[in-house]
Amino acid sequence: MLKKLITILLLLSSVVFAQDLDSLISVLESNKENDEWMDILSGKKNIHMLYFQLAYESDSYFAGRDVGLDQPNIVAQLTYNYRQFTVAAAAIAYPLMYPPIQAKAISVNYRLPLKFPLNIDINYGRYFFSSDNDTLSSIYPNGFGLGLSHHAEFWGASTDLALLTGTQGVAPQIDATIYGKFDLFDWNDKNKITIKPEIGIYFGSETSAYARRPRPFAKDTGPGIGGGNGVGPGNGGGQGGVVYDTAFGLMNIAVNINLLATLGDFDIGVTLQNNRPRSVNTEIVYIPTTMIGVNAGYAFSFIK
Repeated sequence: MLKKLITILLLLSSVVFAQDLDSLISVLESNKENDEWMDILSGKKNIHMLYFQLAYESDSYFAGRDVGLDQPNIVAQLTYNYRQFTVAAAAIAYPLMYPPIQAKAISVNYRLPLKFPLNIDINYGRYFFSSDNDTLSSIYPNGFGLGLSHHAEFWGASTDLALLTGTQGVAPQIDATIYGKFDLFDWNDKNKITIKPEIGIYFGSETSAYARRPRPFAKDTGPGIGGGNGVGPGNGGGQGGVVYDTAFGLMNIAVNINLLATLGDFDIGVTLQNNRPRSVNTEIVYIPTTMIGVNAGYAFSFIK
């Protein structure tokens, strides 16, 4: 049962890491003052670009919640961009688990070639999980997304709507972020250190389990589905069980302080994140969590 629970949590948390699969686009947008890089992003030049990134987080949370994993995680990502198309592959590893790589993902993104400051992205993600149970791996393996974003010189905002699909139906998710961006130092035109404060909110679906109260003088009608023992829905026996209720709502508010260093085609960042998780079920209270993240990436391009 514990392994099943951990696998489900990893499945859900992998959705969060997969939302960063377009990191190359973010790198390009952070260099808006560089006309050559922006020509690549807008598709004006026939240039292929590859970006490799490693990211480390000091702890593993789902929607900012402490889910008992109590271990760091490492994400490796390779992204390819040509004109408005971006393709990415990523894997997330938990060093204390076996096998360490618990989830993998691929993502395809297309940015509509519009002429006004609002960017519109359409993307699809496919997720693969290391599990002995094929049913768990097929709960929500597909993600269809629509993203809107605007990036100015000193600030930016974005929102993403994702629909996860699988054997359990459709689960919606919404992310919204607003950030500021201020250069602290710059030298040689290609090197700079930037601080980027950011606030993000996350809406998602949550399933809560409620104990069914026994009915006085109820007639025993047999074990029914789940046996009424707190494992399944428990609609038999007349003596209780568990009722599951799924609701959509605000699940986390994250405050990030990002310190970024860009050194030519190489970038490195340190992030301090404070989470304020909440439950759709008002009877459940989560404590705030904090973690530190470090990431490093390298981008290189070649002309067609």
